[in-house]
Amino acid sequence: MDAELEQSLKRVHEAMERLNEQFLAKVGGLEQRGADAAQIKRLSEGARAMKDSSRLYLDWAQHYAKEVGKIEHGGEEEEPFLDEGSGFEGMNFP
Repeated sequence: MDAELEQSLKRVHEAMERLNEQFLAKVGGLEQRGADAAQIKRLSEGARAMKDSSRLYLDWAQHYAKEVGKIEHGGEEEEPFLDEGSGFEGMNFP
């Protein structure tokens, strides 16, 4: 993987971790001050969802960064996207 892309991904990952820690700290502070339990639950779930989403996006970004590197260096053919070549084509799911 390109060193510049790898460094950028690392910085984004670290920033997202810090942001999530800050959200959780804010939620903890609200909880200590006696904020409504339903609001605390909603905010906690939102922070967890954001953390999961950022992990997903960063995983895909890393995948694409690797693909860029392969193509730049005349390497292997790119990997299939999602379910291409999985045998699921043409199947009708409800």
